[in-house]
Amino acid sequence: MGELPLLQQTQEKYSDRGLALVAVDVAETAATVRSMVSSKGLTFQVLLDSNSSVKAKYAVPGYPMTFFIDKTGQITDIRLGAFSSMAQIEGYLAKIVK
Repeated sequence: MGELPLLQQTQEKYSDRGLALVAVDVAETAATVRSMVSSKGLTFQVLLDSNSSVKAKYAVPGYPMTFFIDKTGQITDIRLGAFSSMAQIEGYLAKIVK
């Protein structure tokens, strides 16, 4: 969960440029996710994959996993593992956010 502040910063910095950040939480209850969103002050959408169908569809081997999807819906990059800095995130975003 240490990555959440970086994701929130990313949402705040790039939302006016068309970035839509969506997180998918697997294997936690809706109450747990709501509590986390509230306590962390997250403004991006966090979806619950209660039956692991999203995990299966995208063949997620571990967490966290980030998919970068451009405006046309194409996956342009995938990263397995947490981000340690805004610079790391921005390196990926440079390809899809103008």
